[in-house]
Amino acid sequence: TCACPHCHSQTTVKNGFKTSKVRYLPFQNYSIIIALKKQRFLCKECHHSFTLETPIVKKYASISQSLKLSVLNSLQENMSLSLIAKQHRISIPTVQRILKQGYLPYEISKKSLPKVLCFDEFKSTKDSDGAMSFLFMDGSSHKILDIVENRKLPALEDYFSKFSYQARSQVKYIVMDMYSPYIQLAKRYFPKANIVLDTFHIVQLVNRAFNQTRIREMNQEKTKNPKLYRMLKRDWKLYLQDFLTLS
Repeated sequence: TCACPHCHSQTTVKNGFKTSKVRYLPFQNYSIIIALKKQRFLCKECHHSFTLETPIVKKYASISQSLKLSVLNSLQENMSLSLIAKQHRISIPTVQRILKQGYLPYEISKKSLPKVLCFDEFKSTKDSDGAMSFLFMDGSSHKILDIVENRKLPALEDYFSKFSYQARSQVKYIVMDMYSPYIQLAKRYFPKANIVLDTFHIVQLVNRAFNQTRIREMNQEKTKNPKLYRMLKRDWKLYLQDFLTLS
């Protein structure tokens, strides 16, 4: 027997089992689902029934603690949310929820900041203030420092205004994409920091502009030069290749 969590009485008896499905760490790229059989008890004193808890999974959760810990460890590496989700055989929103629940093992100091910061964002969960949440990490250790539930400029200014001027002056480089509020924030609140634009986003912007130009020219040639039109439409991947790889 065990004590009743409602009235703390020891007069409990076994009352069957409850089976729940728990997602565990994947094995050789296969999803592992455990059918966890948990003992139920009935209290003779207050007539409440309850289920024993287990260290494998938290109460009301369906993701095992081992899987959550593995996701959190992966989040400290230079990996995208989509890659982490794929490796762990879970959805991106699940990775985001785990990130939000367990990202901060300590209270970040408002008196000190690392030399290199990285700004990034991810799609917020439904209970967040904004559609996109903001996170920043130590550019050297790749450890997540904190998360702000809204990536809009007023929310970020309110957050970073709580850091001392001395702390913000310690930052020498900020790595970010070309999202305008990040650039404005860096210029206003990090007086000694150099802005470093993420090359991935620069390449993405160039590719997008190139494709827009290709499509515009392609449509202009549709009736005048059908052969050129088909070439521009069919070989679009070829135009994006590095010229050094072409034969």
